[in-house]
Amino acid sequence: MHSVLAAPYAGMLVSAHTFTGYTAYKRRMRILLVNDAVASRATTARWVEMVCGVEMVEITSSGSEALQMLGNDNPAKMLLVDSQLADMSAFELVQRIKSLALPPIVVMIARVLTQRMRAEARAAGADHSIEKSQLHNELPPLLKAA
Repeated sequence: MHSVLAAPYAGMLVSAHTFTGYTAYKRRMRILLVNDAVASRATTARWVEMVCGVEMVEITSSGSEALQMLGNDNPAKMLLVDSQLADMSAFELVQRIKSLALPPIVVMIARVLTQRMRAEARAAGADHSIEKSQLHNELPPLLKAA
């Protein structure tokens, strides 16, 4: 079931879909997921779209491709960056993203986040860092606030 929403939600929420007994409202927001692990990125992208209600999740497997994609006319509102990338350090990617004129919100995600990793992510410019096991608790409020 699909329906277009009218006035109090105009501009923020754009459509409603019924999914297994509940209605999830979709937000028009571009999220870029940077993760070189095929299974993990597919699962995360589906979850962000279905559970968090984000309409547009784009996926890339490399930091260099993410930087290219951010140069498009329609930049991402938020980046979800896996802590382990094959082509460059995730911390280097975050630094380069944050040096852009209008950088997006950057969330570093990792299977395990040590205090040292959290500090390095902050120093690189990450706005948030989340362990993958806590993504379901911590990401929805960040998306809602974005």
